[in-house]
Amino acid sequence: MGLQKNHSYLFLLLLCLIFAQCKPEKGASTVGEGKTSKIKNLFSSLSDIKFPKESDYLWDNENFDKSGAVVEKGRSGSDFNYVLHTKKIGEYPKVGDWVTYHVNQYRNGELIFSSYDTKKPFKIELKSNATVPNPVIEALAFTKIGDSISYFIEVNRLPRVPQGFDVNDIIRLELRNLDIVPSGQFKNYKEEVKKRGKDIHEVIRTGFIPLALDEMQSTPSGLKYNILQEGEGEFIKKGDDVEVHFIGLLEDGTVFNDTYKTGKFFRFKKGNNHVINGWEEGFSLLKKGALAIFYVPYNLAYGEAGDERANIPEKANLIFIIETL
Repeated sequence: MGLQKNHSYLFLLLLCLIFAQCKPEKGASTVGEGKTSKIKNLFSSLSDIKFPKESDYLWDNENFDKSGAVVEKGRSGSDFNYVLHTKKIGEYPKVGDWVTYHVNQYRNGELIFSSYDTKKPFKIELKSNATVPNPVIEALAFTKIGDSISYFIEVNRLPRVPQGFDVNDIIRLELRNLDIVPSGQFKNYKEEVKKRGKDIHEVIRTGFIPLALDEMQSTPSGLKYNILQEGEGEFIKKGDDVEVHFIGLLEDGTVFNDTYKTGKFFRFKKGNNHVINGWEEGFSLLKKGALAIFYVPYNLAYGEAGDERANIPEKANLIFIIETL
């Protein structure tokens, strides 16, 4: 990717692998304010696409112990105990489907992680070809949309003991199925993303770069930006997980990176120095659902040396077309 320096995952993701608000700074100039934006007109013809919103999944947490609801008990195919707390009407997920879910994770009865607190549900693809079954997938396979399930894992039965845990620990996962996206629908979504990327490239080919630079605002550091679509909610702040589609260009219009091509977004944690300084500053100006253009001078990007692996030459000023999800 070239933008990401390193990445660390929560234990939950490690377990899956085992089982295979800032505003513009005061004093910032406002070049281009108050005049009709030709750039916005260019981008107004983009294909319409509905990116998933976090607000779709902000369900309130449940206290499973107090509810005491047990509609089914059993052992999974990997011989782990589970308790199904609800049994909704609908279809079970199939192999290849993507499930969005919230999770509470307990170690010996003590809550150690909750995605409800972070307001960041997880997504996982249901696969059947893993050498060792994934307990999250096994648990979610028992659920329909809206169902909740508890899944009990004895650490001493795992292929290896996860870091930070002891061999005699009991892990309890309380999962709630929020949404099921059928495999075909997910593929269609990726095709829509690719189509949107092609539309953006058509705009790029109009020679929009000089026009974009003319309409940009700037910050004291030298970062320039143009927010074409405001987005919703709070500004992105330190500690937020950011999901973004983007196209990166050199000043001559050469494309060096493009997430739309694959339909897969890029994710990073704001404030952890995973991305270039221009992004750390620039994303503080954006909300979720924003469409923006950044002009990042080389001193806020890859410096005098550039980055050969990312196809960035020496002292390269960079332009990014960005959509936050």
